[in-house]
Amino acid sequence: MSGLFTAERLAPPGVSAKKEFRIVAAALCLASIMAYTQFLGSFNAAKGLLYAGNTEIIKQGAIMPDFADLVKGKLMLFAVAAACIPAIAVYDYASFYRDSRSVYTMRRLKQRGEIYWRCIALPAAAELLCAATAFLLLLLFYLHYMRATPPECLAPEQWEKIWRALK
Repeated sequence: MSGLFTAERLAPPGVSAKKEFRIVAAALCLASIMAYTQFLGSFNAAKGLLYAGNTEIIKQGAIMPDFADLVKGKLMLFAVAAACIPAIAVYDYASFYRDSRSVYTMRRLKQRGEIYWRCIALPAAAELLCAATAFLLLLLFYLHYMRATPPECLAPEQWEKIWRALK
């Protein structure tokens, strides 16, 4: 029973689950690095406007821009990655015709949906991983925003403003 849900068991015959995982992991790492550098750039620019000249003195009445405004568009590469992941399912389905030529064998199995399960399982896991990575990065951005912004420059209800911006 332990071998029922291994990555190679979920992949079509002739398709390397490790290779597909490496492609998804590389895309998510690239998206994470780019999102983090973009966020830090906009955060540091906004934080620099809080100070008077090159001093450590905060301007009178200076307020940091809302977190939702600073993070807007920074996680877009995760949406691009999520939009590209279904191509893996198409590639996996095509491999039954191209590589292993086992499409007819798969269709004769008692588990009628086995061919579709093998094509969709790994891309679905990749979609969940993509969403989880983007959400964790959003939390990391928020923690950085709250810890690195001077308390007197914070506008209230920053976390709630994110969800209002999504509506």
